[in-house]
Amino acid sequence: SLHTVKADEVRQLHGAGAAAYLGAANLVGYVVGALLGRPMAARAPAVSVLRVVMGAATAALFASAPPGSFAWFFLWRVVSGIAGGVLMVVAAPVVLSHVPAPRRGLAGGVILTGVGLHGAQNTLAAGLSGGGLAPLPVAGVLLATIVAADRYTRTIRA
Repeated sequence: SLHTVKADEVRQLHGAGAAAYLGAANLVGYVVGALLGRPMAARAPAVSVLRVVMGAATAALFASAPPGSFAWFFLWRVVSGIAGGVLMVVAAPVVLSHVPAPRRGLAGGVILTGVGLHGAQNTLAAGLSGGGLAPLPVAGVLLATIVAADRYTRTIRA
């Protein structure tokens, strides 16, 4: 995962504490983005909001690619987190609005599974690079799969 590679690079350039602060900056960004997502979608078309935050996420990815100062990485991790938080809140309702009503339970389960698999991939990459937390996402993926299957079977029965 690119995040894990960059975290290793930041640890080497700026120390382990800096990598922890960057993780915290990203988390704060997610919270801010999640809180801003709904008001943003209420003031502008959701598709436009999604385009803007996808552009911001892409910019953050490219800005974080070359070596840089801690402040530079901190700024772009916050931007990435905000974009990710807005995407999490706004994208699912937009997608689900295009899914026929009887299939929305399955689609919601697939969305949750995708989020779980992303987390699993990042945690597995961290575990393989020495982080030691690789088994944790397995429970998340299993839970998301169970939720998806439950929603699907409820949809079929209804």
